[in-house]
Amino acid sequence: TLNGVGLTLSSSGYVEDTYSGEVVRFGKVVAQGSTSVDQGGSFSVPLEVETGTTTASGTNSFDKDISVGPEGSAILTVPSEGRLRATGNVTVGTNGTINGPGTLTFQGNNNTFTNNGVVGAATTFHNPEAGAYYYIAGEGTWGDVLVEEGVHVYASGNATMENANITVDGELNTLENIFLLQGTSASNLSVGSSGSITGTGMTLKTEGTV
Repeated sequence: TLNGVGLTLSSSGYVEDTYSGEVVRFGKVVAQGSTSVDQGGSFSVPLEVETGTTTASGTNSFDKDISVGPEGSAILTVPSEGRLRATGNVTVGTNGTINGPGTLTFQGNNNTFTNNGVVGAATTFHNPEAGAYYYIAGEGTWGDVLVEEGVHVYASGNATMENANITVDGELNTLENIFLLQGTSASNLSVGSSGSITGTGMTLKTEGTV
């Protein structure tokens, strides 16, 4: 448990699960209060932002699940000019927030990004390999979103994009769900020449300035 402290991993540093018979020596990293994680090594256990504000970024990826506010109020902040790269599932609870000004890159092929809170950090669904498939779920609010060329994003529930710039260069498939563009100031949707928005009985709604 990190409680008001920082964790820095150098290029040779690592945090991982270690099993010995039935004994788990390290299960996950839990952040509470005001904490920071600088990931420059190997991070192969889940990161749980339980309470308070955690600042996290790094040159290397977080390779297991990330959860923010699973039970209480919690904020995960990506600092200015920083990037948080997630290759596992990401879950934002109803009292959870992922903020910028840095960026969040999601590249967990066949993994799910569940947002029931607020994702304010600019989020890229990245294509590390041809034909990557991702899933989004939850009733939360999103900020800026980029779906890269070659990426397929499937929405398993309604999604709200608030005051956001959404760029679709791959496929955004809403299935039978509602995709709401909400602009109290302004929202923008751009579909590139290689992009598509598809769905079976989909509904695209707008509110405010779009």
